[in-house]
Amino acid sequence: MTDSITRQIADEISTVYDDFSPYSIKLENAFKRYKYYFPDSVVPKIVTFHSNFNAKAFPENHQLGIGLDLFLGKESEITKALSPDDFPGYLKDKMDKQFLVSSVMKHWIYFKFSSPKDFRNNGIYTKKDDFLNTIIHHGKMLYVLDALLPNESIATKLEFTENEMKWCEKGEKFFYQTLIEKKLIYTKNYKEISRFVNPGPFTNGFSEESPSGLGKWIGYRMVKQYMEGNNISIAELVSRTNDSRRILSFYRI
Repeated sequence: MTDSITRQIADEISTVYDDFSPYSIKLENAFKRYKYYFPDSVVPKIVTFHSNFNAKAFPENHQLGIGLDLFLGKESEITKALSPDDFPGYLKDKMDKQFLVSSVMKHWIYFKFSSPKDFRNNGIYTKKDDFLNTIIHHGKMLYVLDALLPNESIATKLEFTENEMKWCEKGEKFFYQTLIEKKLIYTKNYKEISRFVNPGPFTNGFSEESPSGLGKWIGYRMVKQYMEGNNISIAELVSRTNDSRRILSFYRI
């Protein structure tokens, strides 16, 4: 607590987040919606803390910690000083307060609706699962996030820039055709799956203008179309585990 660097970071957090109420209000409203869709659920106590650059959010059953040090903004001198080996530019770009609420809620949703192993591994399923199951799982999580944060754009929820979002919308048909032509929809190749859902400067195999996490976005598109064509609740959506192919059958470009 007396270390000079620790104090410098603590002072920066206090300056950037001298008034946390705008975020508290958004989080409170998100959890009101969460309680509406999942009436038997527990709303966690929100705690902000300095995570030593280890966690944007730390969810537990009755508590949700927010690591404010990872939302100081890419222009912060502290953020700039972080080692590029551990925090490359594409990660620093996402360390902004505009992503705080959606990132925190996303961590909570994955914590509640993914197995512990999947949650620790960014929601990627085990090697027994295939590409479709993985992206549909991510799509479901993003669909729930949409319901909890209706005023936030899907670009913010995915941590995409405006240009990256436009790239996705323009290239959706090409992207899906590529998945079909390369027979990736049902692949169980872990490396192939991870390159479409893991963070990075872009999605490997596509233009450098593409965002990372293209698989998450296409999974969201599939789930959204499925929900528009079916009368089921959000709670039912997340409780079903063997519906990936059915969801795919509703997908149209």
